[in-house]
Amino acid sequence: MNYYVADTYKNMKRVGEPIKKNGKLYTVVEGVCDRCGGTGVFACRVENGHPVPHPAYGGVCLKCDGEGKIQKTVRLYTETQYAAAQRAKEAAKVRRAQQAAEHRERAKTQRYNNWLKWNGFNEEGYTYLIFGNTYPIKDELKAAGCKFSQELKWHGPAAVDVPEDCFVEKIHWSNVWNWNEDAGDMWRIEEGQKFLDEIFSKNSEGTYVGEVGERLKKITVTFVGTKTFESQYGVGKVYKFDYNGAQLSWFTEVEKNLEEGAEYVLSGTVKKHTVYGNTKVTQLTRCLVK
Repeated sequence: MNYYVADTYKNMKRVGEPIKKNGKLYTVVEGVCDRCGGTGVFACRVENGHPVPHPAYGGVCLKCDGEGKIQKTVRLYTETQYAAAQRAKEAAKVRRAQQAAEHRERAKTQRYNNWLKWNGFNEEGYTYLIFGNTYPIKDELKAAGCKFSQELKWHGPAAVDVPEDCFVEKIHWSNVWNWNEDAGDMWRIEEGQKFLDEIFSKNSEGTYVGEVGERLKKITVTFVGTKTFESQYGVGKVYKFDYNGAQLSWFTEVEKNLEEGAEYVLSGTVKKHTVYGNTKVTQLTRCLVK
């Protein structure tokens, strides 16, 4: 009759005769020591491409006592028992794969739900953008579960009552992001920023000046005021100007002695169009003011 050992030991040499113990058959198998790789020496490091024996016990591998081989007593199976063990092994493999797949799906669903919650969306994937003069009601918005972000400004998972000078617009996350099923994460779609820009532009007052990347040359502006801010690069200032009713801003670390209400000749490059509060603002960079 043929006897089999577990797959872990099938490439090892059987030594001696089978041993019967408690009604079961066992055998002794011999193979290369997995600690020293069959050298009998346990190396602690490699120098110039050569292994250096560990200083303890003269570098002798304690697992095989320097023999380079190990022996182990393992179970012997009949053909029927081995076939049953193989079936159980395959079933366990399938079960583990299924459990892993279910775990990944639960994890992705949890990440999706967490993303909605952390970013101010409800379970259906909608959020309510709040436009207008929101500064006086910011505490009420926070208490109602609303959040503020640079992308969406004030928004929340449910519609809220706002003053007459404010209003609300409902959007779905799919207008701005894409849910990556494989990665279990959100990715900004190319049209997302354009969609938001159109939303904010439609629901804000004022006008933009120029196109992004355009150089505005020697336009006459009125200086409105300045505000100091701190960033990772240090302390800077934002200078605000009025140009025929349109608002311009310039973020810089350059100190300028400008008089509020006075007119200046300004040249600058349009960095981006944004909305501050409920007003369209054209951000400039590399400005010259005379």
